[in-house]
Amino acid sequence: MPAERRLPAEYAELEVSDGVQGAYSFQSKDYPRAYSLPSPAATLLIAPQTPPSPPAGMNLTIQAVLGIATARVTLTEVPVSHPDAIGPHLVRIWLQWGNDTPALAEPGAATSTTVFDWTSQPRPVAGFTTVKATIVFVDPLGRESAEATVTIRPTPS
Repeated sequence: MPAERRLPAEYAELEVSDGVQGAYSFQSKDYPRAYSLPSPAATLLIAPQTPPSPPAGMNLTIQAVLGIATARVTLTEVPVSHPDAIGPHLVRIWLQWGNDTPALAEPGAATSTTVFDWTSQPRPVAGFTTVKATIVFVDPLGRESAEATVTIRPTPS
């Protein structure tokens, strides 16, 4: 907080008998020297009370051409941060091809609109019968939504 005068400038102090004085008499004078440095501006952070809602409006498609497949995730209800927020909302995507271990395919893509479209790296088609995508939203404070999962069975073209 900035230094403050504790009494109005026109305040008339009464003389005290027997020579009694305050411990810091300079503070009782008009416009005393500051006894503390001014504080920096306060930062106001308005944050939602809860993490983002789980993803909804998800669509997972697989395109397989000439033995190479890519997964495409489209989200239609994506949270977007205010322009003055401390950071963007992120989308994290895990993909599981067939019986493979789920792998983090997208560690954190920033969202700028309410529609999000993402395509995976190409991979060989052989060896999987289903593809499972797990999607999580992350808010600017690092809080994660609940997982949303979609599984499809690709059809070769």
